[in-house]
Formats: sequence, C-alpha cells, structure tokens
Amino acid sequence: MSNELWGKRKATLMVAIILVFVLCPIGVIYYQIMHNTFVYSFVIADDRIIASDGDGSYRVIGDNGQPSIDGVLYGRDEDIYLGCLSLNSSSRSVIVNFTQAPWKDANLMDVPSRLPSKNYRMKLFLLVIGYEGKPVDWYKMGIGEYLRYKSLQIQVQFHLNDYDTGQFKGLYVWRDNETDKVTFDFTTRSIYRYYDVWLPTKTPEPPQSLRDDGYMTLTRIGDEKWALDVNAWFLTYYLTIRGDMLKYCVKLSLYLTISRHRAM
Repeated sequence: MSNELWGKRKATLMVAIILVFVLCPIGVIYYQIMHNTFVYSFVIADDRIIASDGDGSYRVIGDNGQPSIDGVLYGRDEDIYLGCLSLNSSSRSVIVNFTQAPWKDANLMDVPSRLPSKNYRMKLFLLVIGYEGKPVDWYKMGIGEYLRYKSLQIQVQFHLNDYDTGQFKGLYVWRDNETDKVTFDFTTRSIYRYYDVWLPTKTPEPPQSLRDDGYMTLTRIGDEKWALDVNAWFLTYYLTIRGDMLKYCVKLSLYLTISRHRAM
C-alpha cells in the first residue's frame, strides 16, 4: 500500500473518530430530550353536544404549550395541575350543537338556544380538587381509577370563539357547591376578568337542582390514557347586541380521551 493511499485512509479514519466523539453526545442529548417529550392525542366523540370537527384527533407535541399539528396547543400548570387544551390559534375547531342542548334562563325556565349550532374554536380547562382543597395530579391516577363530581371536585371550563368571525361567544363554567372550601376558585376570577361581573363565592352556580342533574367523571383507562366524560349544566353569561349581559344555564356533554406516548 502506497504511503499516499495510507495517508488518505488514515485521514478518513481520524475524521470518522472525531465525528463519533462529537455526534455521540449530541445523539444522547437528543434521545434524552425526545424520551422526555410526550406526544399527546385528544379524541373528541362525535355523538355529544360538543363534537369533533371530523378531521381526526387533535395532536400536540410536548406538554408545555408548544404548538404542534394544525396549531393545537396543550399545556399543564405543574403547580396546580391545571390542564388546558386550546384551539384558539388553530385551524381546527369543534362542533357545538347548541340548538340540541337544554337551556334555562336565570329563573330556571326553559328557553330556546341562545347560540347557533356551528363550529367554534374551543379552549378547555380541567382541574381536579381534592378533599382538602388541594389540586390533584391526575397523571398519577391508577389504571381503572376514576374521579367523579361530588367526591373529588372536577372543574371544567369552556371558552368558545366563533370559528368564522373570531367573536367571543360566551364563557361556560361549571363549579361545585362547596365553593367556600375550594382554594382554587378560577371560575369567579375568569368571569370577572372577561365581563366585569362578580359572583358571590358562597352562591352555588349553577343552582343545586341543576348540579344534581348531571355528572362528570375522569377515568384512567390505560397506561397513558384518560377519559373525561361530561354531561352537566354550565353557567354562561351571554352578551346581547345591545350590550346587555344575560345569565343562562346550558347542559353540555363531551367525551374526550387523552392519550400520550414518548416521542422516542
């Protein structure tokens, strides 16, 4: 073998060794990052008042609000375990069949739907409160374990924007009756922030009779899969074209499965 050929092979070998030493740590770091990154899939059933837009699951990479497919966002506050799924910046939407939902006015009289059935951009908040008024880490539930309204408190909140115009169409909230024992009362703060309306924290909203007519459950149905089943009355303040703020109650249903797997 000539010295020239040997020199070329030696140089190639040195380059390969250098690349191994440089790229291996980068590969390890990349693997660690991807291994600790979850891909989330949210599936909304089609047979409820709040239904999927028909384009399949809503997917997100990462659990800290990073945008992913179609601009869907998901984040979770690790201090109070408040989860938030947002379609506000997304091309995706949900179909809300308001005209099929029961509605009641402030006097609990049956009234026609105050909002049309159509596509809306949804922002959903999920929070679970324990017996001592402390938030519950629902990621740590056991398989088959379920939480339900009236034992541990489940708070669900919907913000909806008109898909075509972007106009804010109402704030839908549900809350437990023992509000004086709940530390994280984000319901009242949100209503106040959006509408400058203050609800007395010791006043049950919606009224007890409506809260008894419904349910909410959160179940861990797999190793990395949860199901949120909602069929309950929510409180809404509807802004009329004259600028009046009218209070209504509407019964909404949703079946949402949340699953995740490691990116690598």
